[in-house]
Amino acid sequence: LERFSKIAAQSSCLFRRYSLDEQLGEKMLQCQKNLVRANRGYCVSNTKKKFDSMEPYHPDVIITNCPGCPYFMDRWQYVISEMEGKTYGRNGYGIPVLTYEELAGLVLGYDPWDLGLQTHQVTVEPLLDRMGVEYDPKAKFKGLEGKDLGHPEAPTYLKVCGCGL
Repeated sequence: LERFSKIAAQSSCLFRRYSLDEQLGEKMLQCQKNLVRANRGYCVSNTKKKFDSMEPYHPDVIITNCPGCPYFMDRWQYVISEMEGKTYGRNGYGIPVLTYEELAGLVLGYDPWDLGLQTHQVTVEPLLDRMGVEYDPKAKFKGLEGKDLGHPEAPTYLKVCGCGL
């Protein structure tokens, strides 16, 4: 309960900041799942506008209620970093994008790797450390019964933890 209170207190600032969508006229820049087939560049540019507008607020995490938003906002950060050499978030790590369900799992004490957080393009370890979530970095790319799943290649600009080892 104490960890949840701490996370909720820290997150409330983020939710207030991110609710600026309506004020900034960016509400329509969000949903891209139907547009990506027609024009991938349009989707990337919308996401870049979204991150550029959030940049002055230095969010630690983005929480979404749609399963498509974290997918695109996570993946496009990688694409933007490779295309333009620009990263968002602290120290070049990017801004982790989670669903409410992933955040609830962390608060309830689930292992982040059991939740699948290692599949995100933006590394989550700095966020986990900040939240006080315990995790085993050596288990990040282990499957059932400790089977090694391999390590993804590290991107050029976006900093990551545990890749390319």
